[in-house]
Amino acid sequence: TPFRPEPSGFDSGVLSGNVLYFAHPVFSIYRAYGAVILKQHVVRAIRRLLGEEVQIRTNLPSQGRVTLMRQPTRRRTVLHLLYADTILRGGGTSPITGDPVPSIEVVEELNPLSGVTASVKLTEPVRRVTLEPQGREIAFTVHDGRIEIGLEQLQCHQMVVFHHGGDAGPEAR
Repeated sequence: TPFRPEPSGFDSGVLSGNVLYFAHPVFSIYRAYGAVILKQHVVRAIRRLLGEEVQIRTNLPSQGRVTLMRQPTRRRTVLHLLYADTILRGGGTSPITGDPVPSIEVVEELNPLSGVTASVKLTEPVRRVTLEPQGREIAFTVHDGRIEIGLEQLQCHQMVVFHHGGDAGPEAR
């Protein structure tokens, strides 16, 4: 359709209560064509569904991945930060069989990232924060109920451990 800055009257998605409907298979379309504007649309819609109070915020680029794991027996929460530049390889037609060859994303080198920040909303107070497996304590701040940390450098993977309550012993490291 022609570009129009005003709303068209046709919805590309609908939010009804706690259910979000998209008019198109947005995840498959993004996977196939990589339309960044579609990704931005989906992110905005999901944020509207979840509200702006997301549990984890970070400045990692889009190739970055974060997971948060609660370990109640060890009285800690572990944030995993991952980052690697991927590059598309393969695709086209096999020179041997003539069959289609799928393209794949590979990691050829692990480039370090500088100045990575993360902000996490946790339900328990944090006594200290360490980088693991290094066992090195790092500074953190608490702002509006969020624990905020910064890393000088991230290369591939880093565990950030938020320690709650008393010391759970050396096995907690």
